[in-house]
Amino acid sequence: MKLSARFKWKEAKSTVSSIKDEIRECQVKLQTSPIVDIKQDTNSIRSVTSTLLGTDSKLSVEVKARERRAILDWFFAGIAGERHQEVVDRREKNTGAWFFEMDSFKKWANREVSWLNCEGNRMYLHP
Repeated sequence: MKLSARFKWKEAKSTVSSIKDEIRECQVKLQTSPIVDIKQDTNSIRSVTSTLLGTDSKLSVEVKARERRAILDWFFAGIAGERHQEVVDRREKNTGAWFFEMDSFKKWANREVSWLNCEGNRMYLHP
């Protein structure tokens, strides 16, 4: 019986030792697993951040281009030739002829050096 008990004890000791080894392996895995997960998460975040920065940069360029186009459209509504033709079509015959028939304009036009300033309803002819 003593022999049988010793055999059982050796077997139990071996099993306990094996269980201890497994527990140590699990402890190591548990200690390193979060580090591996954190590293993978960090790499994922870097990848997403890089993608977002690239997208943000592209969007910024696109927004600036749209703003520029809107400003240019506001300044230059329509094509210049079309706009000019529209103004010519709306013009009435002899529009502004009175201006060129004024004595003050004729005197001004015949001077060597002079400048013209037209503001709305007022007109100044300077020598």
